[in-house]
Amino acid sequence: MAEHPLPLTYAKEWYSPNEVAVLLGRAAYTIREYCRLQRIHSRKRPCGRGKSQEWEIHKDEILRFQNHGLLPSIYAKKSRKVSAT
Repeated sequence: MAEHPLPLTYAKEWYSPNEVAVLLGRAAYTIREYCRLQRIHSRKRPCGRGKSQEWEIHKDEILRFQNHGLLPSIYAKKSRKVSAT
């Protein structure tokens, strides 16, 4: 499986989930879910009318994701130690 390399020079600092999806070969929905679940660092920016906001991902975070993968899930269950009494 070939990785989709990022350009060595960036045209911009922040990328939309759709642009990141193309760069990484993933679905845009998957990238938005990674943002929502805090599996990649991202922020919301206002777009269009009203209260709607869109995710945006910094170029450094895209590189971090490519090199190191996803961050741990905030919803992951922590293993409990069972004490023998």
